Amino acid sequence: MKLLVKFSLFLASSLTHILLVPWVTTYFNGKECNPMFKKTEGPNYFCIFTKLDRQLAQVELTPIEKTDWLITRLFVPSGYRNQGIATKLMQELTNWADEKGVALIAEINPYGDLGREELIEFSLKHGFRQETRENNIVFKRAPSGIG
Repeated sequence: MKLLVKFSLFLASSLTHILLVPWVTTYFNGKECNPMFKKTEGPNYFCIFTKLDRQLAQVELTPIEKTDWLITRLFVPSGYRNQGIATKLMQELTNWADEKGVALIAEINPYGDLGREELIEFSLKHGFRQETRENNIVFKRAPSGIG
């Protein structure tokens, strides 16, 4: 059975209270991204997450240049993988990046049961292209319509 996840976006420059609901919520500028850990970041931070029972699936990023944002985390709990959740998170993220006119940078760091080739294939599927930066191989996705 496929898990259906409803996604909604919410952007704000300052929030005083975040209610974690079972759909993806997005917000910006240093407010709690992951209420489970009460994590707070600096002024330039972006996160999309969804609650799956008592776990979170999420994608987080931070700017590394004015128009380049580094994906610092893309995580779906192992029991929820292969249900399209990471794909939906990435679609929401790439839509946001296109609207903002920013490029996304992904470093391939296998974790747990995910292999390097699987992660590369996932990145390529979402419009990322391989490039070299400071002697590191990364994957970059330009905003839609920009080469």
